[in-house]
Amino acid sequence: MRAEFQTGLDALSKFIFERAKPKQMGSTVMTGPLLAGLTQSFLDALNAGAVPTICTSWQVALPSDDELRIYFYRRVTEQILLKAIYVPKTFILAF
Repeated sequence: MRAEFQTGLDALSKFIFERAKPKQMGSTVMTGPLLAGLTQSFLDALNAGAVPTICTSWQVALPSDDELRIYFYRRVTEQILLKAIYVPKTFILAF
């Protein structure tokens, strides 16, 4: 890309990110997976001949507290296990 274009793109990105706020419903911030789930819920409703509603789709897409806890504990456990079975690169290269 030309330098002028890159500079303009960087300025536009900065302008947008300084002023844009993340979308949220209540205290829940819209993330990529949540947006994908919301979109899927809308499409499922449309394909079933129903009229999608934001509240219903949001409730379907939003993970439950249990799902969030399971995700969190799984990530923590993975990190602990990865640290526990760490093998230094020099050890591997020795063989």
